[in-house]
Amino acid sequence: MNEKNKIKIFGFVIFGILLMVSNITIVSSLSIFEYKNSDSIYKANPPLAVDLTCSDSRNKIPAKITATTIFVVKITNTGSLLDRYDVIAGAGTDVNCFVNAKGMDVISLKPGESEDIIITIELCYNNGNVPDYCINIDLEAMSKTNNCIFDNVILYVDPINNDNDQPNPPEVIGKNVGKINEEHEYEFYLTDSDQDNLKELLISWGDGKIETVLPGSKTGWLSGSRYKVKHSWENHGKYEIKSYVMDDNEFWSKMDLTIVNMPKEKNIYNSIENLLFERYPIIFNLFFNIINS
Repeated sequence: MNEKNKIKIFGFVIFGILLMVSNITIVSSLSIFEYKNSDSIYKANPPLAVDLTCSDSRNKIPAKITATTIFVVKITNTGSLLDRYDVIAGAGTDVNCFVNAKGMDVISLKPGESEDIIITIELCYNNGNVPDYCINIDLEAMSKTNNCIFDNVILYVDPINNDNDQPNPPEVIGKNVGKINEEHEYEFYLTDSDQDNLKELLISWGDGKIETVLPGSKTGWLSGSRYKVKHSWENHGKYEIKSYVMDDNEFWSKMDLTIVNMPKEKNIYNSIENLLFERYPIIFNLFFNIINS
């Protein structure tokens, strides 16, 4: 065999080896690609996902115009990425729906994080005749990152024809200005125009925390009772305390809104010190060195 043939054979062998290696790499790459995009991974840990749940999705409401009721719904980011959600409720032209006292709300949640939201339903039938059938409310949360990611829950409202009226909104007594990370006590004055007993108090503190308070006895609070609750805020700013009370006919009151402020503290000494330094820097530094020597 001459030298040229040996070179050709050697070239074919090298080419064959390279082809085999490249095929293995391609197959391996495809396998990895297919694995990373398999449903099994995304089902176990989806990057974007949301869940809505309501432990009590059926409420009674007086069959009267402008009557209201509320639901507490939990929204959870069940995905692996931070996401924001448009939350909106709808039920037709004769029912007003509010999410956290707004037409709609935007909720931002970290992976695995949950938040309670308050859904308020108000009857507003133009003809004055409230239907005697169940009203369905469709509540939906949609990802702002990808509108194909959403979840919904159906809430049910039963108008009840009787002489009972809703309880009065709670009256909140307490300081309107306070300091962060300190407990503030608020007194809730609970009354009912029909003198019905009251069985549940719901408080949204405006910082994403919602508190349910139940009476100590099975008979509930008497109309005219006062109940004290403590709460602290972690960040500076203004907060809206929204509160509701339910009577023993399971009718919710309308909302009471109380605004409190947790302002940043002003340090008077620092303000004077800064003013003196700006106007008299040389004298200020001389004085500062003397008192610290």
